Amino acid sequence: MNKPKVGDKLYLVNEGINVGRSSQDAVPPEYVTVTKVGRKYMEAGGHVFVIDPMGIAKDHYLERIEYGSSRWSLYPSKEVYDDKVEKGRLVANIKAMFNHYGPSPFKLEQLRAVAEILNDGSVR
Repeated sequence: MNKPKVGDKLYLVNEGINVGRSSQDAVPPEYVTVTKVGRKYMEAGGHVFVIDPMGIAKDHYLERIEYGSSRWSLYPSKEVYDDKVEKGRLVANIKAMFNHYGPSPFKLEQLRAVAEILNDGSVR
């Protein structure tokens, strides 16, 4: 992801752990304009975000905070955010399918097909 420039439009999302618990946190996602860009930090939508030099957050920027976890994230576009949400939902659904007690409800052929897809064709 390229370093943003002043004037770029990015998608601001409230992803804090308390989202939805109060009317203060009920801020809908929206496009905001980058107002300042420095070497380590940038400002957009009234929040300061870390420009990640290590590339840990590869598809978004996290709010700069002193302690705890960040509440706000900036994404290049709504589509990138929607893809992240869909990926999380799909992974959770797949995990739920295999999270059960007792013998597996799947046939051996089904499991081989899933293993082949997940292992790029190499069944272990």
